[in-house]
Amino acid sequence: MSNPNINCLQGMSCPKCKSFGPFSICGTATFVVTDDGTDEYSSVEWYDTSHCRCLDCNFRGRVGEFREKEGKKL
Repeated sequence: MSNPNINCLQGMSCPKCKSFGPFSICGTATFVVTDDGTDEYSSVEWYDTSHCRCLDCNFRGRVGEFREKEGKKL
């Protein structure tokens, strides 16, 4: 089956169960913070070294492990 992810998870699938997501990814974000809390955020980013967990099978690894290798589909 070809990978249906064409946006934020483009080229990603779980190396264990082959799920196309969703995934829990530890990343960074920039927030607008007031005394009442946070309402706005921007610049959400993650990297190949960011922690990633498949929500289907609970496999844990790095985002780079979830990316399809060039010329090879997982």
